[in-house]
Amino acid sequence: MRLFDLAFFGLTATALYQLVVSPPPSPLYYRIIAGIVFGILVVGFTLYLCYRLIRAERYELFGDTGVRYTLFPLYNSYRDSETWMWCALIAYRFVTAVVAGAITSSPWAQVIVLLVAESIYLGILIWRKPYEDHRANGITIASSVIRLIMVINKFCFLFPSF
Repeated sequence: MRLFDLAFFGLTATALYQLVVSPPPSPLYYRIIAGIVFGILVVGFTLYLCYRLIRAERYELFGDTGVRYTLFPLYNSYRDSETWMWCALIAYRFVTAVVAGAITSSPWAQVIVLLVAESIYLGILIWRKPYEDHRANGITIASSVIRLIMVINKFCFLFPSF
């Protein structure tokens, strides 16, 4: 689970680049492997994990230590009613991976999509405050604000140099 959490962005961005942007002389088997990785590892496994989290009973998520250690990075510090936030986090990471892997031809589109994604994710974090610990909410919101400021700063690089 932790490996999936760490490798999600890289797998998604690389597979999308191979499927969408890679140069035409690339061999067909690259695209086939990229399609398999994207279909099974990215989409399939993500949907399975979201389904498992949403359908799990409260005692399974918070009472059973085996399940808790298996799904630790997904819900450990979320409040009981906010375990679905992992699905929102994966959707946010998927959008940023699409920007990095598939929208490489237009920097304006990349920055605008990143700005919208960061704004929506920050709004959800501020609105729901999904973590049990007040400090965890503050740290996550602060890091999201910093990422939003970094995206806004990217607009400076889009204007032509004088």
